[in-house]
Amino acid sequence: MRILLTGGGTGGHLFPLLSVAEAIKKESSEPIEFLYLGPCNKFSDAILKQNGIKTKNVLTAKWRRYFSLLNLVDAIKLPFGIIQALAKVLLFMPDVVFSKGGYGSVPVVIAARIYWIPIVIHESDAVPGRANRFMEHLSDAIAVSYKMTENYTNPVKTFFSGNPVREKILGQDVERAKAALGIKTEKPTLLILGGSQGAQNLNEVIAKILPRLLNTYEVIHQCGENNYEETKNLAGQAGVKIGREGYYLFPFLSDAKEEVKNALAAADLVLSRAGASAVAEIAAYKKPSILVPLRGSANDHQLHNAFEVAKEGGAMALKEENMTPELLLGKIDILMNDAPLRKTMGEKAYAFYYPDAAKIIAQSVLKLGNKEKLRD
Repeated sequence: MRILLTGGGTGGHLFPLLSVAEAIKKESSEPIEFLYLGPCNKFSDAILKQNGIKTKNVLTAKWRRYFSLLNLVDAIKLPFGIIQALAKVLLFMPDVVFSKGGYGSVPVVIAARIYWIPIVIHESDAVPGRANRFMEHLSDAIAVSYKMTENYTNPVKTFFSGNPVREKILGQDVERAKAALGIKTEKPTLLILGGSQGAQNLNEVIAKILPRLLNTYEVIHQCGENNYEETKNLAGQAGVKIGREGYYLFPFLSDAKEEVKNALAAADLVLSRAGASAVAEIAAYKKPSILVPLRGSANDHQLHNAFEVAKEGGAMALKEENMTPELLLGKIDILMNDAPLRKTMGEKAYAFYYPDAAKIIAQSVLKLGNKEKLRD
């Protein structure tokens, strides 16, 4: 069977795609040939090829909710992207398409619909993005990750799956994780996750309180590849050297080196953006968290994700515009000094982890690829 994968080029799209691809291999009784078609960059190309998935690039267009001349440029790019997708889909001619959503998948989904190839899309966020709202009309099935999302989608096509989490990042214990990271003290550990692309505003706020954090905590900080040098310089200006004084700075936490699983297992508290994949991974490890939604994310999806988890007591949500250094430090201290609260919060967060999510989506993809009905 041939399966075409598509989605945006960030970790939030790629990692669930990889989770589902692995589940498809396990669930299928026949060999599977995968191809990823979408926006390719150095990051996405490397991640996909490391996992044995061929990639092909296609022009994509992004619609910004604010005035920008780039909207005009992208409006011109979209027809060319569709033409590219039509040619590349025709050459591969898959049995089914699995789309992770995002503007990067729009040309591919349009091309697949023109060829009447079955399409499954997955919505990670509590509120669907604009791209998925458009592609819903072209798809055959829609997997959602939050119960509230069902209020926004066609009930005939929609099924609940949860967010897939990569199996390879699960199953680590605290002692082995700390040993692998080189953590030798008994200090509590704070993990800071800015998403696969980093979070510069978060990095800058952390730099202002870093010496005080390190007086009390070990700090593991994923700052983003593009922000690494600047974050390193900010730490230096604060008198902190990387790898010393309990500060572990990473541009990106690698799966191959088991850095993701080690960091999550070692953490006593996670400070993170509220991307759907990050929320699911934090939940899988039963970790308490402070979620800082990306301001201005499409349809405020990160804001909805954060407040959906916080509403159930699984996290503390903090709007980026309210995140002053002193306020953030105060919230970190409150949670770090209250072990019972952290334990309760982690247990409530676990409700947002669905271990069978990838399997449920994989089964729907395989059924449509085999021309079977999802529902009787």
